[in-house]
Amino acid sequence: FLSGLSFLVLDMYLALLLAVLASTLTLAQAGWCGSCDNAPSRSWSWWFGFGKCRCYSGWSGSCCSDWAVTDWNEKVRLWNSGDSCEAQPANSCKGSQRNSPADPSFTQAWDYPPDESKTSESQCTSAGCLWVECFESSNNQFNTPSAGEMCSNCAGAWQGKCEWHHYAPGALAFAGPGEHCGFKYPTCPSSAGENCFCSAAAKDALKSGWCNNGQGMDTFCPAHMVHGDGRSQECSWNGWTVAPQENGGIGATCAAWNLIKNGEPDAVAPNKINSNMEGFSRAEPGVAVESTSIGAASALFLGAGAFMMRGRRRLKKAPGEGQENLEMLGATQAV
Repeated sequence: FLSGLSFLVLDMYLALLLAVLASTLTLAQAGWCGSCDNAPSRSWSWWFGFGKCRCYSGWSGSCCSDWAVTDWNEKVRLWNSGDSCEAQPANSCKGSQRNSPADPSFTQAWDYPPDESKTSESQCTSAGCLWVECFESSNNQFNTPSAGEMCSNCAGAWQGKCEWHHYAPGALAFAGPGEHCGFKYPTCPSSAGENCFCSAAAKDALKSGWCNNGQGMDTFCPAHMVHGDGRSQECSWNGWTVAPQENGGIGATCAAWNLIKNGEPDAVAPNKINSNMEGFSRAEPGVAVESTSIGAASALFLGAGAFMMRGRRRLKKAPGEGQENLEMLGATQAV
């Protein structure tokens, strides 16, 4: 009895499997698709496997995954408005491209040229120079550039070298940017922001700025990068640091550089708000924290953390603000 029941169950399973396969083949032959990414609507019969995708203008195919738009200006217009973002970037450069923008041309101009013969921190500092390290940008800013500003991934020197980004707000996002997509230039690598400065004028300017609320990132971090293969681009950085520094933080470092004024680094005083730094406050000499209208409990917590740790100071730039905020990172010495 049990053996006969097992055969019956097996036969039913095989019959069901064959029915599913036959249905799938029928739907495929009918041109049915389960995604319809670039379709504005679906008929009621689509939900039962009989209707077809009704594609947006410019899209075709059973799944609306074939794009016929080849004009760059039109592509960027659609992407900036959040249209034609699905089935991308696979379809972004199909066909003969039209109206591709000219490649941008940038050159890096230094106020104080770095010493290119010294390519590591140890080489730089052992020669009595100052080493600057700039931190890569996260490259996740919201933006909708024009056709001439967007990275041209379909033609020119940047062909195939841009990064595709697609942002779609969540269901609970009632404010902020809407859906958009497109190509971005990749971030400038950290190696481009690692440079050694040896001239007396460069070292004086770097020290003076570092002890003045960490100013100088726009001077000592490159604004542009030239790749050497016809590509060039603008660079943005998330923060910077300088070496060597003394154990004990900013106060000890600036004291070693003879840039101390009344027990504090030049132009840095408790609770002083600099015009380039909103919400800057001091927890103790040599330690800087970020403050934006914090409450008493938060201030107590930050003060306790600053008291327990000191170390090499790194400066982070607030996204989109063009201002420099200070943050304690990578502590190297406990008090």
